[in-house]
Amino acid sequence: MNFDHRHAAHCESGVVANLLRHHGLEMSESLAFGLASALSFAYLPFIKVSGQPVVAYRALPRAIIRGMKAPLDAHFRFESFRSEAAGQARLDALLAEGRVVGLQTSVYWLPYFPPDMRFHFNVHNLLVYGKDGDDYLISDPVFEHPVRCASADLARARFAKGVLAPKGLLYYPQRIERQSVQPAAVRQAIARNCRHMLAPVPIAGVRGMRFLASRLERLPAGAGHVRRPAD
Repeated sequence: MNFDHRHAAHCESGVVANLLRHHGLEMSESLAFGLASALSFAYLPFIKVSGQPVVAYRALPRAIIRGMKAPLDAHFRFESFRSEAAGQARLDALLAEGRVVGLQTSVYWLPYFPPDMRFHFNVHNLLVYGKDGDDYLISDPVFEHPVRCASADLARARFAKGVLAPKGLLYYPQRIERQSVQPAAVRQAIARNCRHMLAPVPIAGVRGMRFLASRLERLPAGAGHVRRPAD
């Protein structure tokens, strides 16, 4: 299959842009991100990851994918599975139909990631566009070029445990009714994003940024400084 892989800054926006472009709609990563009104900010001091409060700068997982429904009337099908065998069989069947399939995975179990880039993050999106023997052909937008991944490794990444476990999730567009982006859709997306960022919530949007900034200003001198080990 001829697939146009393009490098992107973030996984979900890159996957959406590449997938829509494959289906004939000229789409950049920034346009996909904007149409979905995905710009966001939240400071969540009551939720800790690795001992640190969560700071979010984008919408929730799958929000960009689902955000294509309104501007493009694009309908995606999402499927999850109870077993690795069922998840792999369904992926293989869709590839045999000639589909490009999106997957939710864990970064930690993808062997083509350098070791120092692997961490337990269960909402990494990528596209599978073919299979060669036991290897899946993958368009991972955070990499410059397409990569390969053995079936056992991909299954482990798709069925990783923990927070936001992917449960083998795969997705693909069932239909895309509009093949162009209308100016009205762009204006609506901007207005929606403005409402999100200006919401009267102290931990979200612009107010959340100011709240976090005030917290940082009150830190004692030297807080957060990391000492380098002696040579």
